[in-house]
Amino acid sequence: QQQQQQQQQQHWKEGDRSLLIAYALQMLCGGGYLGLHHLYLDRPLQAFLWACSFGGFFGVGLLRDFFRLPHYAGVRNSSPQCEDSLATEMKYSKVPPWSLLRLLGCYMFGEWFCIVANLAGPEVFPSAYFVITSALGGALGVWLAGSACTHQGGSLKWTFLASLVTCTSGKSVHAGLVAFQWTRHWKPEATKQRPRRWQIVVAALVFWTTAIGGFIEHGSISLNVSEGKFETYKLKDCMWNVLRDIDFADLYTKFQSGPSFQDDDWGFRWQEKWDSFKGSLDVNGEKHALKTLEMDSFIGKAYTEDDVKQHFKRMAKQWHPDKVSPDKRAEAEKRMQDINEAKEILDRQVGAHRKRNR
Repeated sequence: QQQQQQQQQQHWKEGDRSLLIAYALQMLCGGGYLGLHHLYLDRPLQAFLWACSFGGFFGVGLLRDFFRLPHYAGVRNSSPQCEDSLATEMKYSKVPPWSLLRLLGCYMFGEWFCIVANLAGPEVFPSAYFVITSALGGALGVWLAGSACTHQGGSLKWTFLASLVTCTSGKSVHAGLVAFQWTRHWKPEATKQRPRRWQIVVAALVFWTTAIGGFIEHGSISLNVSEGKFETYKLKDCMWNVLRDIDFADLYTKFQSGPSFQDDDWGFRWQEKWDSFKGSLDVNGEKHALKTLEMDSFIGKAYTEDDVKQHFKRMAKQWHPDKVSPDKRAEAEKRMQDINEAKEILDRQVGAHRKRNR
C-alpha cells in the first residue's frame, strides 16, 4: 500500500496545472457545468458531482469555484504555501476542520442522489426495492461530496451501513451524513486513488440515463382538457402516444397555416401557434384509439359511449381470432389487443367528459 501511495504521489507531482487554463475550462462553452476544470486539476470526484448537478446545483458551486480555483491549483501543483499549511493543520488537528459549507454540500448531494436512485427501476418493482436504492444513493452522494473535499476522506462502508439501517425512517441521508462525519480523516490529495477520466464520463452518462429514464418511467403530467379541468397522465404513456402517431405533414401544415413571423401581431398570437402544435400531438392516445376503431370521422368531434360500443363490436367481430383463417390468427390476436386498448382509452375519455359536464 505504501508503494502504491508513493507511485500516486509521484504521478501527482508530474506536470503543473495552469490556473489560467482552469478558469478558461470553467467559463468557456459550458465546461464548468461539466466539471472540466476539476478534471483538469485532477479532482475527478468533484468533476463528477458537477457534471451530475449542472455545475454544483445550477451554478452555485461554480460561483464558489471562481474564488477557490487558485487554492485548488496550488494544491494540485503542491505549492510550498499549500504544503506548509497542510503539514501544520495535520500536526495540530487529528481530523480535517469542520465546515458548515462542506456539511451542507454533503447533505444536498445526498438528497439529490437519493431522489435519482429512487427512480432507478421499473415501477412494477416492489416498494422495498426503491427504499433500499434511495438509501444507497443518498449514502453515495454524501460520501462522494465529502471525499471530494480537499485533503479529506471518510468511510464508504459505514456511510452505506448507517443509511441502510435507517432506510425505513426517511432519515437515511441524515444517518449517512452523521456516519461520514464520524469517520472523517485526513487524506492528502497526493495520496488519493483517483478514477480515470473516461470512467468519470461513463459514470456521468449512467447517472443522467438513470435520472432521465426514471423520470420518464415514474413521472406524470397534468393536461388542461377544458377550462379549469385537468387530467393526469403517465409521462411514458404520453411520450409513446406522441411518437407512435406523430404526423409530421400535419404539424408542418398547421405551422404554415398559423401566424407567421412577418405578421405585425405575431407576438400576441404565439399562443395560437402553440395551441395548434399541441392539438396535433396525440398525448392521451385518443386519436390513435379512434383510428384503431375506424372512428376517424370523430377526430376533433364529440362522441358517445354508444358510438364507441358500436364500432368496437364491429371491429371485434371482424378481427376475432376464431373467425379468421389460421394463417392470420397471430395478426388477429395483435389487432384484438389494440382494439381492446383503444376501447379502454375511449371509455376513459367518455367518462372524463361526463364528469366535466356534471
